[in-house]
Amino acid sequence: MVRKAFSLIELLVVIAIVGALLAVLVPSLARVKRQAKVVAVNADLYQIGLCLEMYMNEHDGKHPPTRKDCSMGWEDHQLPPELVEGGYLPAPAQESGLSARIEDRFHPTNTYSYWAVGEMYQNGRYMPYIRSALHVPPGFPTGEGPPEEDELHDDPDVSPVTWVVYSRGPR
Repeated sequence: MVRKAFSLIELLVVIAIVGALLAVLVPSLARVKRQAKVVAVNADLYQIGLCLEMYMNEHDGKHPPTRKDCSMGWEDHQLPPELVEGGYLPAPAQESGLSARIEDRFHPTNTYSYWAVGEMYQNGRYMPYIRSALHVPPGFPTGEGPPEEDELHDDPDVSPVTWVVYSRGPR
């Protein structure tokens, strides 16, 4: 007797083996995909940091002010429009409501976030009496300070960190 096909049991065994391999492989592929996105976000943030440094070099060491706007439904702290106006970042689409055409890969429809010590615009108005501040760990960047609460800095001349760019990150 010559066999021309697989038996039902042989097919079920092969399907079970393939299913078991996929059950092991799919979660690791999801982790790799997420890690690739984290690497891409780090590259984006590095490039934005370079844009900020170039802006500061051309503006006597002064960084763009922080902008908070709760009235437009934005998440806080969009990238500074000064970077777009100076040609450091691409301009957004007119209808997007974003300050630059670079979206946070983990938080679509929003830019990466920017926060700086010092000047601040809130809801589209310059706020001369309100200063934007950052919490900085004591002893930053060496970490040799006492493990107390973070220090609040609102003066860019004395703050060890004058600006940060960040992603909302993976959920």
